[in-house]
Amino acid sequence: MRSGSVLVALVLVAACSGDPAPVATPSPTTASPTPTPTPTPTKAPPPRPAPVVNPLTGLPGLPKHPVLAVKIDDTASGRPQLGLEYADLVYVEQVEAGATRLLAVFASRQPAVVGPVRSVRNSDPELLAAYGHPALAYSGGAGAPVATLRRSRVADAGAQRFGGSYRRLGTRSAPYNLVVNLSRLAGADPALLADLTDAARRVALARRFYNDAVRDTRLLRRRRMPRLLRLGGA
Repeated sequence: MRSGSVLVALVLVAACSGDPAPVATPSPTTASPTPTPTPTPTKAPPPRPAPVVNPLTGLPGLPKHPVLAVKIDDTASGRPQLGLEYADLVYVEQVEAGATRLLAVFASRQPAVVGPVRSVRNSDPELLAAYGHPALAYSGGAGAPVATLRRSRVADAGAQRFGGSYRRLGTRSAPYNLVVNLSRLAGADPALLADLTDAARRVALARRFYNDAVRDTRLLRRRRMPRLLRLGGA
């Protein structure tokens, strides 16, 4: 009887000393990443327009006046020249005996004293033809160069026609003392100024038309049919 009680006690002890039942542990939860907002694309600022540049000097701004050219001495007796620093462009021309003369082009400014003014040459109208219909201030000249000038598109603004715009300086000896007032010359003959202004406008329109025509031709040449038929130089 005692042995049975001992056996029951051993069984109870064994049962109490067993491993506890496993307890379920929750699986760790992974936090969902916060979505990064997609940046809204911003439009690039429009390109800045190209600056307006003087085609004669490369400086900012367009010329304010019609083109007036002046024939100027370039010998030692005629230096220093007057008003030359206000010119937009200066040509150096070789004349007789290896000497040189200057052809100064004014379009941005019209100084009151430019000189010493000298005579016209046959090459002057040819040089100035690129400006459309400019005016040339000069002291005089032989018959042939003056006739060549008057047959050209260059307006005759010489001292014989507009003497009131010219004067002689008492500080220099002739023929190196003749100077011209370009501001006065531009306003001396309203018809001349109107002619020069209208000519400048026509040149600007012609250049604009030419540029538009070149652009349209290039666009046309990119199409299939002109390339297939070799039209427009395609």
